Amino acid sequence: MRLRDVRKVKVQGKRVLVRVDYNVETSAAGRPRDVTRLQATIPTITWLLKHGAVVILVSHRGRPAGRAAKFSLRPLLPTLRRLIGRPVQFISEPVYSHAVTAAVEALRPGQVALLENIRFEAGEEDDSPRLAKRLASFADLMVNDAFADSHRAHASIVGVAREIPAYAGLLLQREHDELSTLLKRPARPYVAILGGAKISTKLHLISQLLKRADMVLLGGALANTILQAEGTAIGTSFSEPSLLKQAAGLSVTNAKLKIPCDVITATKRVRQAPHQVRPVGRIGRREMILDIGPDTLDLYGRVIAKARTVVWNGPMGVYEVTPFDRGTTALARLIGRHRCRSIAGGGETLDAIHRARADRQFTFLSTGGGAMLEFLEGKHLPGLSAVAYH
Repeated sequence: MRLRDVRKVKVQGKRVLVRVDYNVETSAAGRPRDVTRLQATIPTITWLLKHGAVVILVSHRGRPAGRAAKFSLRPLLPTLRRLIGRPVQFISEPVYSHAVTAAVEALRPGQVALLENIRFEAGEEDDSPRLAKRLASFADLMVNDAFADSHRAHASIVGVAREIPAYAGLLLQREHDELSTLLKRPARPYVAILGGAKISTKLHLISQLLKRADMVLLGGALANTILQAEGTAIGTSFSEPSLLKQAAGLSVTNAKLKIPCDVITATKRVRQAPHQVRPVGRIGRREMILDIGPDTLDLYGRVIAKARTVVWNGPMGVYEVTPFDRGTTALARLIGRHRCRSIAGGGETLDAIHRARADRQFTFLSTGGGAMLEFLEGKHLPGLSAVAYH
C-alpha cells in the first residue's frame, strides 16, 4: 500500500483539517500525563504552517456519553501551544453551530485551531455522512495523522476523506513505513514480545507472528490465559476464561513460542506487597501472578541478545506497582541496550519504556496500540485505505 503524502501537495493558503490522536489522560492539575502523542503530531503541524496553511485539529478523547467536561480537549491547550510555539485557538461550540463556521472562516494562514472532542458529536463512531460533510466543509483538504485511530471507520477518519482530498501526515507515513518492515523482510532473528491484559486482541496475532517471527515471547495476563488453557493452576491471576478454548490451540511445545517458566506472585496487588518467586505450576490457590520471574527474564534476555529485530506490545506484569515493575523495566532496558531494530507500541508499553528511561534507545515507538496489532496481523485499516493510492 502506498499512501498519498501531504508533502507532495501545495497547501499555501488552504484550510487543512488534521485528524490527530490526543486521547491522553490528564493529572489532577489538568495537565497531560504523557505528551508523546501530542509531540508526535508536531512535525506535520509545523510543516503545514511553514508552507502557509491554516491548520484545524480534530481529535477525540475518551468515550464520552454526550458533552462531558472531563473529556474536553481544553486542558491540552497550554501544552499544545508550547509544543507548536504559537497560539492555538480553541473552538468549543458544537460543530453544527454558526459560531464554528465563523471561527473557521476567520482563520488565516499560519494559524491553528483545535475543535472540541469530536466524540461529543453524534455520529462520529457511526461514520455519519452528515457529520463527515460538516467537517469537510471547514477545509480544502484533510490530513490523517492519527495512526492510533486508523483501525476505526469513523466519520473524522474515513468519512471526511470521501468528501475532500485526503492525505497522510508525516506521523502516519512513518508509522506505516516502520511497521511495514516487520511484514516484509525483517532482519533476522526476528523476535516478537507480547504481554498486557487485552488478551482478546492478541491471540490471533500470536498465530500470525509464529508464521513470520523466529521467536515469540509472552508475558502478562496473555501468558496467564495460555497457562490456564494448558491446565496449569494460576490461582487468582487475571485471565479471560472465555478465551481458553481458543488459547488451547496455541501449543506451548512449539519451539518458537516461549511462556514464563517462573513468576512473581502475591496475594495483594498493592505497592511493596509481600511477594515470592514461584515456578510455573506451583502457584498457590490465593496467589496471583503479577510479573515474570528471574529465570524467565534470563531466558528472554538470551533470546533478545541474538535478535536483529524486536517488536514489543504489552507489559510483562503490573508494571505500575513496585516491585512488580521489575520484569517489564528490565526488559525495556535489555532491548534498549541491544543493537537491533527495536519497535514498541501500545500505551502501557510506551509508559513503561518512558519510566525505564529507555525511550531514546528504541528505533521507533509507535503511537498505535490496537491499530499496531491489527496492522501486524495484516488486517485492513480503514484510515490507511482512505489516504492510499488505489
